[in-house]
Amino acid sequence: MDLMKFNTRWSLTIASLACAAIGALVSTALHFTIFNQKTDTSIAVVDTQRVIDAQKLYWIRTMNATNNRPAQATHAEILKESAAFPQKFTQTLTAVAKDHKVVLLDKKSLAVDGLVPDYTEEVFERLSLDANEALRIEKAIQNELFSTHTFGSLRR
Repeated sequence: MDLMKFNTRWSLTIASLACAAIGALVSTALHFTIFNQKTDTSIAVVDTQRVIDAQKLYWIRTMNATNNRPAQATHAEILKESAAFPQKFTQTLTAVAKDHKVVLLDKKSLAVDGLVPDYTEEVFERLSLDANEALRIEKAIQNELFSTHTFGSLRR
């Protein structure tokens, strides 16, 4: 039953992260377009889902590395971090938008974004995340889950 509660909390946390990212982008856009009424503001993008996914991968790696600490303590820390992440993410997006005098939109909201600046890497840096490290974590998890001994036919 405790596992079910943990999974429910984790699902709610992930859903709240997605909602926070969308809310952060909307509030940033409103702040710079309605409240400031500046005409020199331009549009830029951030791949919010990529940032959220990277943060989740970091948390999964931490949860999997509980060999020296009780798993419940680690999970409690991650739940605490995940509860604080939406505000941290919103503050980071707001700071990037303010520093560059842009309205940030989610990268997936544009049909064509070839000429629009992308500040995803800067958001990664400000959140102390590394996109390449997130990819390494993802590959390690995939290798562990889909090893040749268990699900060899599902390997990429």
